[in-house]
Amino acid sequence: MAAVLACGPRSLGPERIFPGDGTVIFSLGDAFYHARRAFVSFEQFPRVLLFDPYLNFPQGAFVPWPPLYDLALGGMARLFGSTQSAFERVAAWAPVALGVLTLAPVYAAGRLVASRAAGVGAALLFAVLPATVLYSNVGNADHHAAQAFLGASVLALSLRAVSEEPRPRASVGWTFAVLAVFRAALLLTWPGSLVYLALTEGCLVAAGVLAGRREILVGEAWSAAASAVLVLPAVVSFVLLVGVLGYVVWAGAPALAGGAYGSVYELRQFAASFLKEYWLHFELTSVLLVVAVVAAVAVIQVHRGRRD
Repeated sequence: MAAVLACGPRSLGPERIFPGDGTVIFSLGDAFYHARRAFVSFEQFPRVLLFDPYLNFPQGAFVPWPPLYDLALGGMARLFGSTQSAFERVAAWAPVALGVLTLAPVYAAGRLVASRAAGVGAALLFAVLPATVLYSNVGNADHHAAQAFLGASVLALSLRAVSEEPRPRASVGWTFAVLAVFRAALLLTWPGSLVYLALTEGCLVAAGVLAGRREILVGEAWSAAASAVLVLPAVVSFVLLVGVLGYVVWAGAPALAGGAYGSVYELRQFAASFLKEYWLHFELTSVLLVVAVVAAVAVIQVHRGRRD
């Protein structure tokens, strides 16, 4: 029932998205660019745009979003066809599907906090809440629906990890393993996920310390380290890209001394653009975050071990 209730309002107004002439008109704003970036991955999978020559044309610019959502959207669309029309229809309906899928972690979080009834109530509220409908309605190919699904999943898994329900030790391990995957996916989908993770990771560590539950601290340490490993390829590829682009800019410097100033200016502009768009963005900040969490948990573990 909740799935039908969620699907209904998110599917309203399809005539705006599908005018009937075979085209698809995405919602105004970032949805258009996500569709463009995902379409590049659709046509040239597994390629993903990190630097787009059409942004800030003709100089080009770094794409200000992490790559996972657009790469996954393009890859998923390939399962349903190989034409532009197939891609556009998948991209248009993907947010609706994500909105419905988010009901599961929302229900799980409510059940873990209170009861099954609370979980059902939370899922029903999410299904019809105007803000959630707005960001996951048909034609809105922005990343917000994916962000909500992954964020809710991280919350539900974190609550599951600290739950006092009787369960086998292996179940706790699997919870942290799945949490590592969803944490990495959230980092690679939305830069603002750092705010979510600062809260969930801090609460997980605090719960382990205050409750004296060693399994939470150990699980969090390994889970955070695993997330760092999963994020690492994106970081390495981005750093390599920056190196290549930096070399291209430097190699383009005119040999004559008179043109050196212009070359240095271009290199400075490139560095300023990089620092502004990415240095404090998701890649390096994400790695620093998970490393900090692992280090904090390791210190706590050592301290507890000495006391024991």
